[in-house]
Amino acid sequence: MEVEYVGSREKPPIEFTIPDKLIRGLVREYGPDNVKTEDDDTMNVFDMDWYKEKEAKDSPGKALRFYSKLNGMT
Repeated sequence: MEVEYVGSREKPPIEFTIPDKLIRGLVREYGPDNVKTEDDDTMNVFDMDWYKEKEAKDSPGKALRFYSKLNGMT
């Protein structure tokens, strides 16, 4: 079987808004000093070193092997 990837290689930007109810719950649980809500301190996960290292090590074959073992196919 031959498989060809025809999708875009570029990853789409991930944008989302955290609901206020969740923020209030986190503040209630962990205290206001431990919950940071400023938007200017956020960083794109695709720019972080740990993500770049992880992405460089990943391959389609490793993902296939992982899920095959997970589902008892090997």
